[in-house]
Amino acid sequence: MALELKDEHIYPMTLLAETVHSRIGLCSHKELLFDPKNARIQFLLRGNDNPTQNELFDILKELEHIERLCNQIAHNGGNKEPIIVQNNIVYEGNSRLTAYRILSPKDVEKWKYIRCIVLPDDFPAKQIDLLLIDYHVKGKKAWDPYEQAGRLYTCIHERGMSVQELSQECLISTRTINRLVKTYQLMTDVNDQDIKSWSYYEQLLKVRNIEESMDTHPKLKAIIIEKIKTKEIPKAADIRDKLPILLKANYQTIDSFINGKRSFEQSFIAAEQLVNSDKTPLKLRQFKEYINNTALTNNFKSPASIFELELIIKRIERLLGTNDKVNSLIN
Repeated sequence: MALELKDEHIYPMTLLAETVHSRIGLCSHKELLFDPKNARIQFLLRGNDNPTQNELFDILKELEHIERLCNQIAHNGGNKEPIIVQNNIVYEGNSRLTAYRILSPKDVEKWKYIRCIVLPDDFPAKQIDLLLIDYHVKGKKAWDPYEQAGRLYTCIHERGMSVQELSQECLISTRTINRLVKTYQLMTDVNDQDIKSWSYYEQLLKVRNIEESMDTHPKLKAIIIEKIKTKEIPKAADIRDKLPILLKANYQTIDSFINGKRSFEQSFIAAEQLVNSDKTPLKLRQFKEYINNTALTNNFKSPASIFELELIIKRIERLLGTNDKVNSLIN
């Protein structure tokens, strides 16, 4: 049964070069349903795969921006921008519907009807996704990256769209789409739906040697993910600035980090000291061991080798100042 509207008008919408004749008007908010597949709602549900409408309302009303939105709608006397509905499900405007549900008990008649656009019942789900991308990815009302990525991920993995097709339809570069979807996929794989952790995972995939190290050492990946979830790594910037230095350290330092003998910060400090330490003595010892290798004695007798050794001796003389020190160093 079609959703009943007051003050109904035909509302032409152009999408993918086609005109869709929707309806616009006022409908009873009590007839509408929250969309449980909304990316933000999915994050808040945290594993509740079959929530009731009351549970969705209880979750949404606690969002930080809802009180501000209620005040704005009350001040304006209604929602300026209509919500978007199909088959009674609100695909765009779940927060506004929440605000109406909060305001309604205070004045039932005043807040009985909410302005909405009703899409045709046969309007394809793929087109709805593209419409929302148009609103929130490349439009003025930008979603958080997590929500943007969730919608793009749905288009690819549930609607069967290619990255190239999405790029052409939405005017977003394939590189941006791949970055968003890959980050979303990683968060899904490790079962982290915390929107606030998005930047951590984005940095994990952005810094090349981190991704390569995680691919090589699965246990390392699990440890890093755990420390992101527990916030032992306090800032996403630490993934970019500190983790690469830790991964350049020696085996013992990395092993201590993986096995929990040192915290992330302790491991970073130890790694930084190693990476930034003066390597000159080590290089000189390696050179000394090389020229003291008796198996290579004949190699040093060639004219080219003698020429290079004489240059090295002259440089050492300038550095140390006396031949006695040079002779003791070489012998």
